[in-house]
Amino acid sequence: SSRHLRTPRVPRTSFEDSTASSRAKIIPDTPYAKLKYGQGSVKHLSLHSRCQVQPGSRRGKIAYIGAIDELGGGGHWVGVILDEPLGKTDGTVQSSGIRYFEAPGSHRGGFFRGKNVEMGDFPCIDVIDELEGVE
Repeated sequence: SSRHLRTPRVPRTSFEDSTASSRAKIIPDTPYAKLKYGQGSVKHLSLHSRCQVQPGSRRGKIAYIGAIDELGGGGHWVGVILDEPLGKTDGTVQSSGIRYFEAPGSHRGGFFRGKNVEMGDFPCIDVIDELEGVE
């Protein structure tokens, strides 16, 4: 029996527009994350702005925006100081030991892709008020 081999799918990028004739060329030896999560993926965000992060509708403040090569394949990331202890970092990337921002505890920060971060007028979450049912 003859097997048909599928040609691996080349990731599409949308730096210009998504028509086939103007697709950005994949540069050899450049990780896909650096193309997909380049500076354009975080251009809608500003430092020190309030934000909400998905999944989980976690709220906080943007503390870092930029490239982190040693995290998740590289590319641009957003460091957020979370209102609640629902994160996984204090602003340090564990694999390198480099601190990109300072969160007030080991579970009060997180690194997120720009597509998961929405800037806006999101008030601070007050855990005590929520427990008491006060809005």
